[in-house]
Amino acid sequence: MENLTAHIQVIVSEPSKASHSKEIDVDNEKGYVKAYKRLVERLSSFALEFNPNFEFPHMLVSTVIESAHNQRFFPAHFPFLTNVVKGEKNIVLFYKNLVLKTIQ
Repeated sequence: MENLTAHIQVIVSEPSKASHSKEIDVDNEKGYVKAYKRLVERLSSFALEFNPNFEFPHMLVSTVIESAHNQRFFPAHFPFLTNVVKGEKNIVLFYKNLVLKTIQ
């Protein structure tokens, strides 16, 4: 159980580290990434409700999740890679705009 909890914490805080580990296939078989897969599936279903002909719902959702984590990290360490302004919802607005225009 401790191992599962540790994996979940890594997936939430640093998903690319969790999914790019050497043990990812074993972890996947053990079900450690099941919650993440369910999240992607659920969000993908919303995209398909909006546009049933959209070809890449899983790619869109997983890309948004991964890159949103980066955008939260960048202001403190690589501010030149983002347009985040403290106190504004630029990340939310950016991804909302990106997703809606992409699935139209």
